[in-house]
Amino acid sequence: MKNLHLRSRSTRLRVQGLEDRAVPAAFRPFPNPAAAVSPLPVQASHTADTATLPGSTTKAHSLALFTAPRVFQGVNLSGPNFDFANQARAVTYTVTYTDPSIQAVSLSAKDVTLSATGNATANVTVDGSGDTWHVVLNGIQGDGTLGISIAAGTATNANGDPAPAVGPSQTFIADNTLPAVTIGGPSVSTTKAGPVSFSVSVADAYLTAPVTLTPSDVTIVSPNTHMAGTIGVSQIDAAHFTVTVSDLRGGPGLLAIKLPDGLVSDLAGNLSVAQTSASAQVTGARKFRLQLSTPPTFVRPGSSYTYLIAYRNIGTETSTDAALVVNLPADAAIVVGGSTGGWTLIGPGQYRLALGDVGPNAFGRVRFQVTFQSPSVTTREQFIVSLTDDLTPDVPLPRRVGYSTLFRSRLV
Repeated sequence: MKNLHLRSRSTRLRVQGLEDRAVPAAFRPFPNPAAAVSPLPVQASHTADTATLPGSTTKAHSLALFTAPRVFQGVNLSGPNFDFANQARAVTYTVTYTDPSIQAVSLSAKDVTLSATGNATANVTVDGSGDTWHVVLNGIQGDGTLGISIAAGTATNANGDPAPAVGPSQTFIADNTLPAVTIGGPSVSTTKAGPVSFSVSVADAYLTAPVTLTPSDVTIVSPNTHMAGTIGVSQIDAAHFTVTVSDLRGGPGLLAIKLPDGLVSDLAGNLSVAQTSASAQVTGARKFRLQLSTPPTFVRPGSSYTYLIAYRNIGTETSTDAALVVNLPADAAIVVGGSTGGWTLIGPGQYRLALGDVGPNAFGRVRFQVTFQSPSVTTREQFIVSLTDDLTPDVPLPRRVGYSTLFRSRLV
């Protein structure tokens, strides 16, 4: 039997002799030359030991060859498209198959495993085509973290090699807890006109900053009256505020404040819900005394009469944008020259005189002159005066804070 020697001079190799049984299986020719082609490079190494063959100056080298197994060339898994998500958001991971000879992809929801902490969970759907696919997590519930892993075998290449498993992915935060808005109780339980203060605090693990609170966010709430006042807001720190309501008008009644839906948000997209405070009792009132001069019992057609109207604020609150409103008798008309300037027609037989702001104990007197026309029959007529303000612009102030005086004149 001839011995097998590999001889090398410089980089050349020669086989001195060959006998099939002396050749290791790894060195034997492939039955099918095409099967010898591997998608990965052949790795080769040789031992460092050398020996001189008897009768020769040629050194023999021991050579071993290693062929790496064929594998799928790569699967990439992206991070989530959101770092924070709630039930209203869908979070997407992108799966990319990078093997140049990819043949078929069978990725489906059953190949996806959720990794979760806390009580977070989600529904899984898969869509895509070619080498790019998307794993979508929707219907996210609970709080915690979520990520995914992809099972092996979701694709094959031209050699039939399966795609490897990939994951776990980068996680995102699942958050379905709404930001909390808390309004403290009123600083006083009873007041005539204020001020009344309320503390406001906001809290959330992932609060969107900065938090802002302005007077326009605050609504005065009074169940049974038209309450109004001046609203001020001061910020204590990033999550604490003080709301103060002063110059209260519209009592007596209860005073509370309300903050709207969506005042505060968090990074997951959750919004706070509306909150209403406890109430304070407002004892002050807008209260007016109205007086009319007494008209004659009988008037003749074509005659005139001047009504003298006196008013006084006997309450403890200022009436803002106060006005007198007069309703004329059916057969009477205004005499502009004999009346106080400023009366304006606001409806059939109805006139308005603006008084501005009328504070406590403020008073005034005005004139309204009328001329009586000829009625078709002898009748009784009535002249009505009332007082309105910004809290009740379309109706007279309630009888408990003012009154209307009724007079009748009979035309003869």
